[in-house]
Amino acid sequence: MLNCKVIINEVTVKHLNAMTFNNKKKVDNIVLLLDKPIMWK
Repeated sequence: MLNCKVIINEVTVKHLNAMTFNNKKKVDNIVLLLDKPIMWK
């Protein structure tokens, strides 16, 4: 789904799926954040 050059673990994928499921528009922001360290709550 997301074409990124970074490797994300399954836990992160679940968070992304949960976030994008509620708001597809956040995908663009998530892609930008993938280039930086992310702290999940």
